[in-house]
Amino acid sequence: REDPVVNPLRGAEHMPPTFLGAGAADPFGPQSAAMHEALDAAGIPAELDPGEGLPHLWHLLPGLPESSAGLDRAADWALARVAGR
Repeated sequence: REDPVVNPLRGAEHMPPTFLGAGAADPFGPQSAAMHEALDAAGIPAELDPGEGLPHLWHLLPGLPESSAGLDRAADWALARVAGR
């Protein structure tokens, strides 16, 4: 539980900039929020896209309007990191 390879919360300062997508109805939502907090505390650029009322992996559900918008936000965030913003 203390090994950052097993538990990335223990090694957040070694993580790359990270986009976290978690639905509010996602059972992993609390872990995503904790990871976001750990990355922020370590000074690592991170974004949490919480998808209100949405399930796990909501970004990947075809035909869901929120999915397309969430993927657009993730892509914009990643492109901004590559561009140095």
